[in-house]
Amino acid sequence: MKQPSKPWRPFTANCCSTEDQTILGNFSRCKPSSRSDLSKDVAPLPSFRRLSFSDLSRSSSVRINEDLAQSFGSDLYDLQLSELRGITQNFSSNYLLGEGGFGTVHKGYIDDSLRQGLKAQPVAAEVIFLGQLRHPNLVKLIGYCCEEEERLLVYEFMPRGSLENHLFRRITSLPWATRLKIAIGAAKGLSFLHGAEKPVIYRDFKTSNVLLDSDFTAKLSDFGLAKMGPEGSKSHVTTRVMGHLTTKSDVYSFGVVLLELLTGRRAMEKTRPKTEQNLVDWSRPYLNSSRKLRYIMDPRFAGQYSVKGAKEMAHLAQQCTSMNPKDRPRMPTIVETLEKLEPFKDMAITSGHWPASPKSRNGASNKVKIDIRVGANHRKPSPTSSSICPTFTNNLNPWSGDLRLAEFSWNRLQFFPHQNPPVPLKIAVFSRKWPIGTTPGGMERHAHTLHTALASRGHQVHVFTSPPQDETTSISSSNHHQAGAPSSPFIHCHEGEPGRWRYNKAWEQFQEENQREPFDVVHSESVAVPHWLARNLSNLAVSWHGIALESLQSDIFQDLARRPGEPLLPSFNQTLQGVVPKVLNEIRFFKNYAHHVAISDSCGEMLRDMYQIPSRRVHVILNGVDEDEFREDVELGKEFRAKIGIPRNAGLVLGVAGRLVKDKGHPLLHEAYSKLITNHPNVYLVVAGSGPWENRYKDLGSQVLVLGSMSPSMLRAFYNAIDIFVNPTLRPQGLDLTLMEAMMSGKPLLASRFPSIKGSVVVKDEFGYMFSPNVESLLESLEAVVKEGPERLARRGKACREYASSMFTARKMALAYERLFLCIKDEAFCTYP
Repeated sequence: MKQPSKPWRPFTANCCSTEDQTILGNFSRCKPSSRSDLSKDVAPLPSFRRLSFSDLSRSSSVRINEDLAQSFGSDLYDLQLSELRGITQNFSSNYLLGEGGFGTVHKGYIDDSLRQGLKAQPVAAEVIFLGQLRHPNLVKLIGYCCEEEERLLVYEFMPRGSLENHLFRRITSLPWATRLKIAIGAAKGLSFLHGAEKPVIYRDFKTSNVLLDSDFTAKLSDFGLAKMGPEGSKSHVTTRVMGHLTTKSDVYSFGVVLLELLTGRRAMEKTRPKTEQNLVDWSRPYLNSSRKLRYIMDPRFAGQYSVKGAKEMAHLAQQCTSMNPKDRPRMPTIVETLEKLEPFKDMAITSGHWPASPKSRNGASNKVKIDIRVGANHRKPSPTSSSICPTFTNNLNPWSGDLRLAEFSWNRLQFFPHQNPPVPLKIAVFSRKWPIGTTPGGMERHAHTLHTALASRGHQVHVFTSPPQDETTSISSSNHHQAGAPSSPFIHCHEGEPGRWRYNKAWEQFQEENQREPFDVVHSESVAVPHWLARNLSNLAVSWHGIALESLQSDIFQDLARRPGEPLLPSFNQTLQGVVPKVLNEIRFFKNYAHHVAISDSCGEMLRDMYQIPSRRVHVILNGVDEDEFREDVELGKEFRAKIGIPRNAGLVLGVAGRLVKDKGHPLLHEAYSKLITNHPNVYLVVAGSGPWENRYKDLGSQVLVLGSMSPSMLRAFYNAIDIFVNPTLRPQGLDLTLMEAMMSGKPLLASRFPSIKGSVVVKDEFGYMFSPNVESLLESLEAVVKEGPERLARRGKACREYASSMFTARKMALAYERLFLCIKDEAFCTYP
């Protein structure tokens, strides 16, 4: 008795090119195919109806091959079974790609330039449909094999896999524009099928059947089995509500996929509370209003989506999933509607108020996965020291939405400033200095910027600090409040020597105010509160602007920066002897602090991994700068150049700011620049700062302009006058505010390659250059900058400004701290969004 033939199995491969004769030379019956019109139907639909499933099951292989060739024309390759077995090692599990809609998928290699895959099929219908229906948004049939009892199909390889994998099985998130592109492509594919001479009903359209090529172009797979194949997956919501299948059944399924693209949720999830298991039912109340819609948008967007576009897509999804098929739009109308959304560029970055997570009756919140990475073109850095910096990526576990477990910087999340906070907080701040009457340092500027912003949002902020260094400044020692500014912080200056911090005096003032009305949260700038006092404060959060382990690295880098032949500094051993015990002490007493705020991603990793502080007590919030004070102003820059004496024909203007000391890397910059101007005398260096290296810079000649210390308002003109900002620091701890100020002013960066900088600031190639902390590497980078020129640097600056405006604003920093402080007060605020 003759054994029945095995089912058809499609075989995936890249589309044939003009070099197919060479690539496919092993195939004895390979014929180059015509590529004149990829979207053209190969034959009219009636011609393939003459081969029914029963015809194929009874016919010989020879007859099948002849019929297929006649039906499909010369666009298909007739392949040998032995060759397909050879390249897949007889369909070995080692070559298994995964599961398709109707069987397993295998991968094989013919040549370096052609990848292929195989999957099992129980019927022959896909041969007919894939071969006759050609469209850019349908998976393309390339060839077939009918030998012995095997039935194989060869179709194009889709390198990015399925939409399902990208939406639900990966940490990396698809951005809004990509999701819209996929929706449009899938809609075009369905529209083509519905518009065929004999309309093709997909039957089980879902994310697993939407495949993506290298450019994220969507192509539909498994559509050939629409009406002849097995029943659709009962896990998909459409199978239980559609009844009689029509093209409107596919429209409903497409609406479900639109909801999945908007929310990041599956159509059916049995693991969720009962009221949230069905995506269509759960989302329906939120689709009519853009205000409500943001409650259910995929949190992985982090606000980076078009508000108008999302609203229109949600309305379209609601129409598609109408229970009355007559109310559902046709696919051509859907394509037209989606294409109109492409020009929308509005982004919900800083609008509205953070929404409470939609919860079920039992309080279960929406669990999400989030993307922490700021760049998409991650690659290994070039071996040359002057190569543009690599993109930062962080391979994190899926995030549950609990802010206490977020191992990425909160700046990557979206917080909404336009509505008042849910509850006003009483906040105590311990800061060694408060910037009054002096040019503030980075820590003081951070404290001032942050807590002034929090006070302006209605929180009652009390700052406990040392007396001002400027003795002419009159400030009350307690409960001082600036007249005419009711939203500014209360400043409590303890008694004593101006500028000298006395924590015991400040602690007494704090206790007195705390007894009057308890504080909701206490914030310390670094170790302003000693650990033996901190252990008594369960509501304390400490922002670490540097930790001893990072300081130890800085000392090592400074020693490595010695000139050849220069002896080891005697102070180096003394420094190491002093820092190592400090590291050990930190490891011991850091556990006394309830919450740790790291100001860089790398510092957060160090606190978690090296100091072994539980993740839920370590929070990464990057510094922020005043986006109104530091902004791009070309005319201001020109005026400042003329004022300080830079000639109009200057080839390039470099800028550096901050304290001019050794650990800031000024010995490196001094030597590298002195060598640079021997070949490039038209390159100028503007130095905004003071310190021991001030006079040494002046000795380099007229190309160096040393301006001394500058206030933040003066720095704005400085940043706008330069072409690129240089940060040669040898201190890996913390993040210098000048980096963020320069980016906010629209300037690219040339910075030391330290984890804190490359992991949190210069996270994209376009943002500038990075170098190893030595003269040779810095000089090489400077040469690359000179070669690039001001015009290219200006384009880099535009990208820097755009990124800084979404990440490094004082508003973003203040909102992140506000959310942390609310979380400390009440765990109900710990769930994002």
